[in-house]
Amino acid sequence: MLDRHGVLLDLGTIDRGDMDLAPLLGTCNHWEIYQRTQPGELLDRVRQAEALVSNKVVLDGSTLSAAKRLRLVCIAATGTNNVDLAAARALGVAVTNVVGYATASVVQHVFGLILTLTTRILDHRSAVLEGAWTRSGQFCLLDFPIQELAGRTLRIVGFGELGRRGPRG
Repeated sequence: MLDRHGVLLDLGTIDRGDMDLAPLLGTCNHWEIYQRTQPGELLDRVRQAEALVSNKVVLDGSTLSAAKRLRLVCIAATGTNNVDLAAARALGVAVTNVVGYATASVVQHVFGLILTLTTRILDHRSAVLEGAWTRSGQFCLLDFPIQELAGRTLRIVGFGELGRRGPRG
């Protein structure tokens, strides 16, 4: 293991106690892990860091400049919009994000939304909770027509990580 100092700024935004941190912890011999980092705490927390892991904390140019030993910023999400990339580049700090983050879950969620929208399941749920189903004269609620998926075509625009994945992963 390299003699490195890592700082995880906002574990509480990505973990509810069920995440195995061992692979991350094995990358540096010293870690400071914070559940949350407020703006007023940030500069003190990054000063000694060689590697920063963050999800939601904004890392602007002045923050990156204050971390004199910093070599790597890892964003625990898909974007890098909370990092001043130009400042990082000028300082020689590499910035990376999570590739393939939750791809299978996102694809599954898309299929769930397709079914929710075509079956109008939320409308039916509300009607049941409000008693409309039992008040119906034919003991059936026909207020929300269901669209059949049979015979329809699903078009996927884009061929990135999500566009290439389907229900089989």
